Amino acid sequence: MLPEDSLPSEAFLPARKSLHPWSLSFLSGANLTHTEVYANNSSLLPLAQFMGNAIKPQLNLALGTDIGFRFLTLPGELGTIELSAMLGYLYNRVKISCTSIQDNAQLAEDSIVFFKEDGGLLNMGYFVVTESPDIGEVDSVDIALAYPKISFTSHDLALKLRATLNKGSRKARVFLETGIIRRFIGASNSNNQFYFLNETGQYNVIPVDQVKPAKLIVPHFGLGIEGKVNPDAAIQDRFLTLGATLNASFPSSTIYSDAYFSMDIRNYSLYVFARYFF
Repeated sequence: MLPEDSLPSEAFLPARKSLHPWSLSFLSGANLTHTEVYANNSSLLPLAQFMGNAIKPQLNLALGTDIGFRFLTLPGELGTIELSAMLGYLYNRVKISCTSIQDNAQLAEDSIVFFKEDGGLLNMGYFVVTESPDIGEVDSVDIALAYPKISFTSHDLALKLRATLNKGSRKARVFLETGIIRRFIGASNSNNQFYFLNETGQYNVIPVDQVKPAKLIVPHFGLGIEGKVNPDAAIQDRFLTLGATLNASFPSSTIYSDAYFSMDIRNYSLYVFARYFF
């Protein structure tokens, strides 16, 4: 029955149960796809690898939303830690830079005897008959190359756990999150082709629309910051925030593999969002 000001330390107060634990956000931003291509056939190499061309990361825009439920609030010395379960959806694209042949008709020679890289050019040697039936000479021609961007549509479903550090109504909220993403990648409608060849003149062609990417489960990691739009007028537990988040999915995941090659991807993204807590 002692007065509060006579206690040697503050009384322990249990974590306050949130009356408005839900949140809903809409986000938009940029996604960077880093692709690696590996040859699965020792006799034929992907054209980009044969030419020594690096596969550059590709950037595209993405849109998404998520809904969260704050299930635990833990007060501490640095601030209040809020734990939330998040379910999200993201419309995305997987873009891949490709080295291709501009005119497939240039390969329509009966007797191709070699391919070689010549200062960034693809040189093809072929046998020209000068006297029937089998007397002739080897001629060569430079094959015109193209560098298309192959695009696959992706629909991502994410299940995440988020830990937010809340240091007060007027201070920024910082959060970390991790989870898994179920990625559904559709076939491309591109009319381009993947080429595989070697120095002895052998080659194979696979149309891009025949490449059927696999459905993936990939890990997700994120770091973000957000702040209340109007902290002075915000109703307790019901407020709007604006923020940004940096995300990554790694290690690399194989989206396609056949007898000739495999494609692995990993993603990095930066999004801005508006989130309402209610």
